[in-house]
Amino acid sequence: MPAELRAWVEAAKWTFAKTYAETWPHEYIVRRSENDAEIVALARHIFAHGTPGRFYTQVRPYHHEAGKVYWSMDDTPESTTLVNRCDASQTYEARLAAGTLPGSSTPTESTERNMSSSLLAHLTASDPQKENLATAALAFIVNQSPSARSALRALIVEAVGNVPAIARVASQRNDTEASRPDLTLLGDGGERVGFVEVKFWAGLTEAQPVEYVRGLAKDPAGILVFLVPDRRTTTLRWELLERLRAAGMIASDAPTASTIVAEGVRVGMVVWSKVMQALEAAVRGDAAASSDVHQLRGLVEQFEGEAFIPLAREDLGDLEVPRRIIALTGLAWEIVDAACAANLLSVKGLKVTARDYGGGRYAKFEQAGCWVGLDHMMWRRTGRSPLWIDFSESDWGRADKLREPLGAWLNADPPRAFKENDSMKVPLLLAVGVEKARMVEDAVRQIRELAALLKGAGLSAV
Repeated sequence: MPAELRAWVEAAKWTFAKTYAETWPHEYIVRRSENDAEIVALARHIFAHGTPGRFYTQVRPYHHEAGKVYWSMDDTPESTTLVNRCDASQTYEARLAAGTLPGSSTPTESTERNMSSSLLAHLTASDPQKENLATAALAFIVNQSPSARSALRALIVEAVGNVPAIARVASQRNDTEASRPDLTLLGDGGERVGFVEVKFWAGLTEAQPVEYVRGLAKDPAGILVFLVPDRRTTTLRWELLERLRAAGMIASDAPTASTIVAEGVRVGMVVWSKVMQALEAAVRGDAAASSDVHQLRGLVEQFEGEAFIPLAREDLGDLEVPRRIIALTGLAWEIVDAACAANLLSVKGLKVTARDYGGGRYAKFEQAGCWVGLDHMMWRRTGRSPLWIDFSESDWGRADKLREPLGAWLNADPPRAFKENDSMKVPLLLAVGVEKARMVEDAVRQIRELAALLKGAGLSAV
């Protein structure tokens, strides 16, 4: 590692991952504006000098240095959102060789369990119904093990407040005309306690969460809990808030800070890392249940964290995906054209320019220049929109001068603007369920609102 980068790594404050303390102890640093250059430099070093290593079925570059091992969970150095590190003795391959994988008591048992988990993960890797597989596995475990059931209830209580005892769960039962939840929680008398939705990266359905809340509103202890990857909690919360607000359902007096209350129904989230840690602790000593939980962990890690998800035949045959991408890029150009016609933007002398993560073009407000187009990376990170307006840090983009006029948007819940590295990015929130002309009209309305903020800031023309 270069001396300057090594000095930063040694001086930096690493955060211990508490949820993995008993299973996979490691530390991490989150990428922020103040450490952006260092994180990218460290990630580039990992990708350039690391050697391929395994974590169950996942393979990624790991960089070994001074007794530590460093890795990124993302696809490229530039897309890295955090860097992890652990002691060399705590890597998967070191613990597999030593027979100390989580839940293992001997090297033979470790190897057998890993083969079982890897086989199950391998067989399901290209299955498009990943969430259904995890749902079925979780339902089996909590119905077979009272201690696992109690552990799941404790996590739900932590997320949304007190709930009655859970006697069993029913998988994908038609509970209302408009909803078919992944798991229905049932009490001692068979009464419905609430719903649990298993999520990895698939979007919300049309019924979620509004129709689910309507169905649960009549229940005394109505709860709706989403099991999600750690990296999805913020974006999913934003989408839940927006959908519930649009339906006029948001209330206050939530029992926990992260809970949303709508029509008396408590809506919350539990991250998969906590679920797996709690289940493993609950069934420790029960060989059969431990094996089941170990295989579920293999599924979760396969679905949640791997850099490249194997393609299913359905992925390649679904021609709706390229059609949508082409349509979204065309929509961006139509929005820019309409904004120019409204004298909000100008493209005079500016080029149509594709970027690494989507097509678009340069345009100019009176007070700042920008790029408008399809940004898959911001779409994935925030879940806000596929189309973005990007103001760079240059004298032309003037991102540094936009922080104050866009302050309210930056601090909104969910945010209307984002500070990414040294740039300012504003999502064009697309209207759903309407024709293209209406989508363009609504996007131009947002551009007009943005133009008014820039003009009101008293910035000189560029």
